[in-house]
Amino acid sequence: MNFGEQFKKLRNELGLSQPQLSELTGIEQSYLSKLENDKSVPSNEIFRSLLSAYKIDLNQFLSDFDLKRDRELLSQIPDVH
Repeated sequence: MNFGEQFKKLRNELGLSQPQLSELTGIEQSYLSKLENDKSVPSNEIFRSLLSAYKIDLNQFLSDFDLKRDRELLSQIPDVH
């Protein structure tokens, strides 16, 4: 699992399009696309906005990750480590 896959999975579970999530979070749709395609890593502020929109907490977000295997990836977001 990577960030992009997780972001897209969570958005789809809520039945939201990128434009809808963009409006809900105040994040540009083009940036959401970059996040979902792993072309960018969110700042803490953006990450928190996404978690809020997905109605999940950090532990729920991390549940699909292997914390040992994905440690380097996850360390890119300060809230995670």
